[in-house]
Amino acid sequence: MNRQTSRSKTSPNRSTPTRPYVNERRCLACGACLAVCPANPCVFELEEAALTVHPEACTGCGRCMQACRVDAVFVEMADENDEPPFA
Repeated sequence: MNRQTSRSKTSPNRSTPTRPYVNERRCLACGACLAVCPANPCVFELEEAALTVHPEACTGCGRCMQACRVDAVFVEMADENDEPPFA
């Protein structure tokens, strides 16, 4: 399976279905991604220092990737596998 990933600080093509991922090992739960997310409801939810991702709300704009100072958030082109590319 060929999986396209947008790991750079640019947003993916909005016409392509996307899925946001958060690397929990890197995430500081600072809320920067939540603050810039234009989706309504937001893709991210911060509760008790843990970030929950709601991928169905993602517009693929990439603002979350740009806002994350530790590069813990990225948006990937969606495919049928729907598994994070890291363990």
